[in-house]
Amino acid sequence: MLPPAPPALPSTARLALRGAVALGVAAFLIGAPAARQLGGVRDPYLPQWVMFVGYGLDVCAVDYYTRGDESDVELDRFAVLGLRWVDAPRDVKRVASPAEAARLGRRLCAKMGPGADLRMDLRCAARTGWTVEAAREEDLCAKRARPKAAEGEEDARGLKPRPTAADLDGAAAPAAEALP
Repeated sequence: MLPPAPPALPSTARLALRGAVALGVAAFLIGAPAARQLGGVRDPYLPQWVMFVGYGLDVCAVDYYTRGDESDVELDRFAVLGLRWVDAPRDVKRVASPAEAARLGRRLCAKMGPGADLRMDLRCAARTGWTVEAAREEDLCAKRARPKAAEGEEDARGLKPRPTAADLDGAAAPAAEALP
């Protein structure tokens, strides 16, 4: 038995066609985004050259201030919490949302004691740039009264109000009389 014949080499025309297709694809992959970026060509069929899409959107820049006599004084949150930046937990170093900034503000208020006036400048990253979330308008340490819901209604959080001791005493009395 004879060994199988080696495969036939592709013709020069086929090699030229393969090379032309490869060069065309490479030119499109490199040239199309460059045409959008450098040439200002706006065509929906040309791919856009995008790098790091969505990276860094979970970052907020927060600065805390206390009200002074004449102006606001910037507060070092690490010093107030008794931490060094190197040893601080991640939630103190890096704030990722307005809720986390408010939570850290409550911790600072607890450390500063009653009567403290703490305000914050908060900017969070968005696809369109930085958005201002807070600009020192409210005191984070001030006690906020939650609006009470009427009897039988739910409050803003979707919870029904807890009965008070007076409500329980008034409701328990008729039930106690009904027992033999």
